[in-house]
Amino acid sequence: MSLYDDINELNTDDHPIIDNTGCCYDHVKDIKIYSCVLSEDDQTISGYTEEGTKAKYIPDKHKWFYGNEISRLNFIPLTERSEEEQFKIRSKGGQTRWNNERNKKTLNDIAKELLDRTMSDKSINEILGDSKEILGEDNTVSAVMMVKMIQQAMAGNHKAAEFVRDTAGYKPKDQVDISADIITEEDRSLMDKLQKRLTG
Repeated sequence: MSLYDDINELNTDDHPIIDNTGCCYDHVKDIKIYSCVLSEDDQTISGYTEEGTKAKYIPDKHKWFYGNEISRLNFIPLTERSEEEQFKIRSKGGQTRWNNERNKKTLNDIAKELLDRTMSDKSINEILGDSKEILGEDNTVSAVMMVKMIQQAMAGNHKAAEFVRDTAGYKPKDQVDISADIITEEDRSLMDKLQKRLTG
């Protein structure tokens, strides 16, 4: 007998009956189920709780199932599946992990993307004020950041000044000047001997 064969003979404690408003009632949990729909095979009823949680009634179990409980109804453990099914599932999982790793961005990539993004005039005004004129047509994050650093450098921030100088490529090269005074006569004699060996 389906759920709708004879609605008058159904026991509402065992079977939910969809009333004329499209609702059912879970007598066990004292929950009203809304927007109920009978399946095509007349074997299950699906609906939603007042909070919007999906609900499903299974006659064989004489019970309503909610949310994640519904997805677990058809769950078959991997160990109970055939070797072919296990292989397909593991392969699919491995492919998903590989795709995730391939698509994962490095911090370097993210930083470059952010620096290349354009900023709104409102945001630029809030950050730079009158100094926005220095930007010209360039309203990228990197340009705004550089002007901000120049502002701070002009205000006496030495770290900001070094950042601007080094970024512009004006960083002084580290040079080591060797004074002739620190070379002794013994050093000169040794260098002469080495020179003679190399040229001898």
